[in-house]
Amino acid sequence: LLQQEVNVTVRFNKKLVDDLHILLCASEVAVSRGTFQAVLRVSQKLRIKHNFNDVPTNCSAAVSGKPKEKVYWIADPQPRNQFRSENGEWKNTGQQRQNMNSYFRMVSCE
Repeated sequence: LLQQEVNVTVRFNKKLVDDLHILLCASEVAVSRGTFQAVLRVSQKLRIKHNFNDVPTNCSAAVSGKPKEKVYWIADPQPRNQFRSENGEWKNTGQQRQNMNSYFRMVSCE
């Protein structure tokens, strides 16, 4: 998403209460597999949710409803499978952090 959008802020190692405040006030967020996204269900400000999936998605089913959902996944099967394999259980390893910062060709549907 950082390569595709401007004004993206990535936060980590901050106070949880501050993160919750920012998430609940945001009109647009990016999420993946984490449980943190459950808090978004109570947001009254959220208009657009960027969702990063491990596998290709049925676009017609993914984008219905509110908030508007933009779904992304890694386009090429080999790097997608390797990413999923190396990041399946998050342990905050150097390799996992490197994977998160790597560029991948993405496919999206809106």
